[in-house]
Amino acid sequence: MENRLRLVADSLGPVRHLDLELGDLTYFLGPPNIGKSLALKALYSRLIALDRDVMERLASEVASKIISKKLFQFLILGLML
Repeated sequence: MENRLRLVADSLGPVRHLDLELGDLTYFLGPPNIGKSLALKALYSRLIALDRDVMERLASEVASKIISKKLFQFLILGLML
């Protein structure tokens, strides 16, 4: 199964409803002022937000593992003294 990126939005500038599924290569074609650039900006904004969410989650997991390891070492070494 392929992972596809999908963007769904309502009232996006001149676009009443947008339901866009992106493939490996997606073209935005059409006359001026129909919302192509606005759709790309919305997609970019969502990708930036997803990237931040992923980075925060990874940082939290790494910090948790480091703290757990340090706490474990402290408890074990503390008991061995």
